[in-house]
Amino acid sequence: MIPVFDAHADSLLEVVDHGRDLPVADYVKGGVQAQVLACWIDPKIPPQQKFPYLEKLIAAGRQQLATFSSDLILARCGCEVEEANRQGNVAILLSLEGADAIDRDLDRIAWLRDQGFSAITLTWSRPNAWASSCFDHQDRGLSDLGRDALREMDRLGFIADLSHASQKTFFDTLDAYNGPVILSHSCAYALCPHRRNATDEMLQALKTKGGVIGVNFAPGFLDPDWWEWSKQLAQQERANVARIVEQLPPDPILRRRVSEEYIRPKLLTRRLPASRILDHVCYIAEKLGTSFVGLGSDFDGVLALPQGWDGPQDFPALAEGLKSRGFAPEEIVQIMGGNFLRMWHQLNN
Repeated sequence: MIPVFDAHADSLLEVVDHGRDLPVADYVKGGVQAQVLACWIDPKIPPQQKFPYLEKLIAAGRQQLATFSSDLILARCGCEVEEANRQGNVAILLSLEGADAIDRDLDRIAWLRDQGFSAITLTWSRPNAWASSCFDHQDRGLSDLGRDALREMDRLGFIADLSHASQKTFFDTLDAYNGPVILSHSCAYALCPHRRNATDEMLQALKTKGGVIGVNFAPGFLDPDWWEWSKQLAQQERANVARIVEQLPPDPILRRRVSEEYIRPKLLTRRLPASRILDHVCYIAEKLGTSFVGLGSDFDGVLALPQGWDGPQDFPALAEGLKSRGFAPEEIVQIMGGNFLRMWHQLNN
């Protein structure tokens, strides 16, 4: 089985918000060698509660590592991933998704490294004190604080993840950051013109920097028709969702969870063909070469997945799909995991 390095999943949210365990058996079934678990802080959480919620996510991750100590090991760099695999374990890597929990306290970047984090996504889909996001109507790029944060990240040895970043933030970071840079979970704008996706100019710049893009499995980033349909559906259901949510306590996490549970079955009535994932991988590989594209599933961070996809257990089908598209065995190994493993090897020292 071809080893998989998945550069982005939100499964810790499932652990904290739903009381579920990490899908360890599915990792094994799918050949996962390394799984990056993102710590995402809902922007609707009050500012004074964001750092405590981050601590809660970290504590949940440590509890899972202890519960599944014979299967999972925390890794911080490529050599630790390989050592975990030699022991027959899945390597778990931690990433902070959006800097809201750090904000202006840059001492917390060192604290994150001490906690085992190896990557930081500068923004989520809203601007913060560090940088503009892809949905920011006024693209300011990196702030002075963001540049200071990048210097600290470089000193400590972090991967800078630019998924969710605005175009100016993206190019500002490529110019300013000396460490490794990735797009952990994005797709090709040329195939789906969504703000979250990377334009050809961004892709070429990422290649020049030596970075890797992980193709996201979210249907809205893969297919423009599905994205438009899902927006129309959300508009149609807005009043219904509002009626349900207004009856709940003013808890942003509970309200998000209930609204997601309401809309998810409706989104699953129109599942996208899994071939769209392959289309984006093929497009990026054609533009950049197979050394610069990988996988960033966004499992547990999206409400619907393409047909045939239920979780990490389904990665072998993607390898077969790449084979059917004419990729050589060594190229499939690169795409499924080798390219992102190379990025984390840059943190070995």
